[in-house]
Amino acid sequence: TVLRRDAENGSLTAIQTLPTIPEGVATDGVSTAEIFVHPTGRWLYVSNRGRDTIAVYAIGADGKLTWLEETPTPAEPRGFGLSPDGKWLVVGGQRANRVAAFRIDPGSGKLTRSGQDIEVGSPTCVIFAGNPIG
Repeated sequence: TVLRRDAENGSLTAIQTLPTIPEGVATDGVSTAEIFVHPTGRWLYVSNRGRDTIAVYAIGADGKLTWLEETPTPAEPRGFGLSPDGKWLVVGGQRANRVAAFRIDPGSGKLTRSGQDIEVGSPTCVIFAGNPIG
């Protein structure tokens, strides 16, 4: 559900409700795990556990979402992160014991798997950290 926040009183109003998987697909065992807005504010990404995908949406000027694609991920995508520069999405596939990197197309927001996967025991969280040294 997409909510609009009133800047004056902080109230929330629902403006849109839509699924994170294609219509007609069975939802048994499917749940969302994490959600991020791209640093440009143009796209929204949602991980779908049980379906093993990331759903990608365009964010309209009115705040409403438009479905763009569903991209396969390693099994049980739990946590994922977006690089601060908006060029990468990295997802942890908890059941696959794998972390996978996806390039984010700067024009469309769509994802392309880079092939730069690494094995990690049950990854559940991905965080991009800044350089603490400066």
